[in-house]
Amino acid sequence: MTYYINTVSLTDVYLRDRNTSDSWEINSKGAARIPFIERTAQSPTNFDIELKFLGAERYNVATSITAEIEQCNEILLRNDNSKKLYGTNEWLWLKQSDFSIVEEEGHRLIGKLSGQIDPYMVHSCDFSTNWTGNGTVSTTTPHNGKQCIKHTVTGPSGSTAYELTYSPASALDLSDCTMIRFWLKSAKASSYYTSVRLFALTDVSNYGYWNITITAADTWYYKTYELASPDSETGTLDLSSVATLKWRVTTSSGTDDIELYVDAITGQ
Repeated sequence: MTYYINTVSLTDVYLRDRNTSDSWEINSKGAARIPFIERTAQSPTNFDIELKFLGAERYNVATSITAEIEQCNEILLRNDNSKKLYGTNEWLWLKQSDFSIVEEEGHRLIGKLSGQIDPYMVHSCDFSTNWTGNGTVSTTTPHNGKQCIKHTVTGPSGSTAYELTYSPASALDLSDCTMIRFWLKSAKASSYYTSVRLFALTDVSNYGYWNITITAADTWYYKTYELASPDSETGTLDLSSVATLKWRVTTSSGTDDIELYVDAITGQ
């Protein structure tokens, strides 16, 4: 499986000593480029580089520094196909096999972006492209990162299902993941609804869903579900080809506005 991080921004670079596990942050957060640490009298093969991306966990990228570099002015990601260089605050679609880590002066190669990127960022929820809903889909104040997805249905009917849907440009491959995780908030607790569910669909005939509990309104909850064990499955859900994710709320007799917030969807 190829691991992707959806449209992220590189925010931090760390230098880690393999022998002691000590690490040092080696950039000024928010800088346009990443200044590297000056170091002498250290063997470069004793160090790994770690990267962190906005809206995600720190990814331990085990990349040995093999060049004899006493001072490196900048550390950048280089797309090996386009040759484009990325520092901090530059958004990119990251496919780890396409990238090398370089120092800008002379574009000297330090190493390939390697090691398992975990978790698999399904969507950062920082933008609403490929999201649709029965009501208004927008972005707003997040739990993680820059934005989250907000779904608003004004004056809903009773006993009616309303869906927030994410349909990526290409089907998601979750076959190497055991869990799907995300942050969720609702203006109403789940007891207000007949049901709240997450659906994963290969197509309209092959899908599964998981029942969601929201204990209290206006509270962020971190939800985790086993991909191999949906609460119900119709046909066969192919985890290597998930074309759609849906969050469905079904109203009871109440007709208060629906507000559902989703953020930082990952597979693990």
